[in-house]
Amino acid sequence: MVCTDLEPLRLYIYDEAMLYFAGERYDRADTETLSSHITNRGYTDRPAAFPTSIEWEGYADAEEVDQSTRTLSAFLKFLRAEGYDADQLWADIKLVVVKTFAAVLPQLRRSWKQLAPKPRARHLLPRITGLDVHLSVQPDGSLKPWLLEVNPNPALGMF
Repeated sequence: MVCTDLEPLRLYIYDEAMLYFAGERYDRADTETLSSHITNRGYTDRPAAFPTSIEWEGYADAEEVDQSTRTLSAFLKFLRAEGYDADQLWADIKLVVVKTFAAVLPQLRRSWKQLAPKPRARHLLPRITGLDVHLSVQPDGSLKPWLLEVNPNPALGMF
């Protein structure tokens, strides 16, 4: 996601995000299995830590990076096939992004005005930001995105 201006707020959300999956299926009752709680690439890239717990057969993903990483388009295709409203989920995720930036807008404006006091120069300060979102299955079977972390310095050189 890139923020190019704050007055007015202008966000560009990349629609082919990379998704990182935990090494094993999550089980609320199991607090001992770390690989079901961690999506860190340094941990999940180890082959032993990522069994084929998520069924991807039939969902070819040309942009696959490794066993624990998939593109957003492949995941949305998978969700549609499983009966989820993938378009609504993507709209909900974008709303999380907008609400996150709206919540910190006053602080961002102060920072940007210090770095670029002249309004015409503010377009020179684009902000690339990564947002980590967790999806949970709701009682009605829908998916709900939850903001986990905002990363102001995402690693861009790992692909």
